[in-house]
Amino acid sequence: MANTILSVMFVLENAMNSVDELKLEIDDQACLANVGRSPCTKCRRSRKWFCYHCVCWTDGFDGSQVPRVSLPFKLIIIKHNLEVSGKSTAIHALLLVSSPTEFYIYPDFPDYSNRKDCLLLYPSKTAYTVEEILSKNNSEPHDSLENLMKSTGFTTLIVVDGVWKNMHCMLSDNRLSGLTHIKLDAFKTRFWRPQRRHDDTKLATIEALYFLMVTIAESAKAFIPDCSHEFDNLLFFYTFMQGLVSYENIELKAKNKKIRKEMFAC
Repeated sequence: MANTILSVMFVLENAMNSVDELKLEIDDQACLANVGRSPCTKCRRSRKWFCYHCVCWTDGFDGSQVPRVSLPFKLIIIKHNLEVSGKSTAIHALLLVSSPTEFYIYPDFPDYSNRKDCLLLYPSKTAYTVEEILSKNNSEPHDSLENLMKSTGFTTLIVVDGVWKNMHCMLSDNRLSGLTHIKLDAFKTRFWRPQRRHDDTKLATIEALYFLMVTIAESAKAFIPDCSHEFDNLLFFYTFMQGLVSYENIELKAKNKKIRKEMFAC
């Protein structure tokens, strides 16, 4: 029992380290601790917290304890069919965002070609910065980010989810042609599954969405009051899982050290 309490405290402490590093204001994550696996409410497969296939909570977890985040636009996520659902952080967004969302698995998704109201989050050569997108604002005062985004003409954000090597086939699909691309500055990933042959500016999907929202909020200060912390809870699961991975790595190192010690003692 004591070891269980210590492990939970360690996980929460490491999650808070990530929170402090990014100066986040995240809701209490204690509801995620000491939660075992239980059946998905739809497919009945054993999962922890939520089912990443059905995008719903499990029988053993009370999803009402999880914070919700409102975005200033509709969110559409298109996940590559080869992306492992259990490794995808895009699922976090679908569970945490209270605004309208749509989720598709490539190649099954609608035709968005030449949609003037859609932004595609991807750092292509023709991508605009957040500041350039917001400059399309009509300069009238706004009382919310949603109204500010409406004034730019963009009311929908499309996010493609998958490893970087699979991005080309998705972005070359004619159904995503003619869209305005938006890009981020060089933020560093904190993902525990870094992609090979890519530098640390290649973000996990939930990181990219979070940093986009923070950048929009920061850039919009001239139009509306600062609201950057409104999006911190997008990393609610992400930062807790970071703490969990840190704890498991330390436990593994301690176990290997004990094994080596016993081997040399023989």
